[in-house]
Amino acid sequence: MRSDAERWDRVAHLVFAGAAAVCLATLGAMFALLVVGGLDAFIGPGSVSLWPAFLGDTHWAPSAEDAPRFGVLGMVVSTLLTGLVGASVAAALGLGVAAWLVCVASPGVRAWVRPVLALLAALPTVVLGLIGVAVFAPALARLPGASGGLNALNGALLLSFMALPTVATLAESALSAVPAEQVRASLALGADRWQTLTRVIVPGAKGGLIAAALLGAGRAMGETMAVLMACGNAVGAPGGLLDPARTLTATLAIEFGEVPRGALHHELLLSVALLLFLGTFAVNLAGELLRGGAR
Repeated sequence: MRSDAERWDRVAHLVFAGAAAVCLATLGAMFALLVVGGLDAFIGPGSVSLWPAFLGDTHWAPSAEDAPRFGVLGMVVSTLLTGLVGASVAAALGLGVAAWLVCVASPGVRAWVRPVLALLAALPTVVLGLIGVAVFAPALARLPGASGGLNALNGALLLSFMALPTVATLAESALSAVPAEQVRASLALGADRWQTLTRVIVPGAKGGLIAAALLGAGRAMGETMAVLMACGNAVGAPGGLLDPARTLTATLAIEFGEVPRGALHHELLLSVALLLFLGTFAVNLAGELLRGGAR
């Protein structure tokens, strides 16, 4: 007969397997909903051509009565610009914070810094958006060539703050996973801390660091409220970081609740959501695969 411990282990296994199955089923249902709803915009009479009308046009005005336009290229460029720049800044800062925590900071300091990173990750995005509007925007408006403070650079800076806790936490885990014997051997051979970090620890944690940067990029690309408040929401492809921008997430947040169900505009917004889903899913999946391979 099975003992009580074995029975509880079996129950726990079933509960966790059920939770995983629910998560997978929910993800599959979301994907199916977006595929079915989004493809309706490109199939049948009155539909839109996938190329060039949807993916090759930078102007988005699907409800215009005289000359509707259905291009998402400008929003894709805005999303990539703000997300990648924000993730790059977060990766640089996060790697620095992680290296400092692993190689320099004392255990007492690490015990204080880690909760601060967790609190930063839990900060409501609308608060960051207000900081972007009230603090960053006046400063950025003074830059040469800036038409105003609400631009892609403002959104990228906010996204870097949002992705920083993710990148720093994962990068610290990757750096800490490098065998201590390799670190001690490097120091014993006469290398200083900087040489040990750059030539032993970072190369040994390269896969985990890349995964941290990718997961930070996925976090940044999927953000809504901060970029909605801070980027200016100008339709079209931005010419640079100092131009206003409108991301895929901002478009969904602004328009989805105002469009009648079943209209072409509604179906196109589902296509936008599908595009965003596939992009963020691909980036996060790549990060998780690299993170798993680096363990």
